Amino acid sequence: MADSEQAKSEGAVWTWVVLVILPVLHLASALILRTDGGPFWIWHAIDPSYFYLFNSVNLINLATPEAVAHPGTPVHSIGALVLLAVQGFADADTITERVFADPEAHLRAISTALYVINAAGLLAVGLAARGALG
Repeated sequence: MADSEQAKSEGAVWTWVVLVILPVLHLASALILRTDGGPFWIWHAIDPSYFYLFNSVNLINLATPEAVAHPGTPVHSIGALVLLAVQGFADADTITERVFADPEAHLRAISTALYVINAAGLLAVGLAARGALG
């Protein structure tokens, strides 16, 4: 009986290890690739990071986002929440000044938050699949 319980315990540990490995690897590889990609303003010359940043600032200033193409408003909203959190919920003018003074740092904070959200989503999908499929 004790061997059976120990086997179940070991199985549970391995289940968690397997479920956590992919999100952790995803997060680590995304952070490495971001670092190796250089600054956002030249990043692959196609990613509209600054549009998302400016639209996040627009939301903080209670203004309508200008560019609403894919992925659009959800990214702007997450960006605005990250900017508010990073700046300690300062007033809109202060946040705007700080973002424009150092946009790359703020883009790194937003992208890190998005990477963490993606990794958490991978973990949630893994847990859901484990629960549904055993």
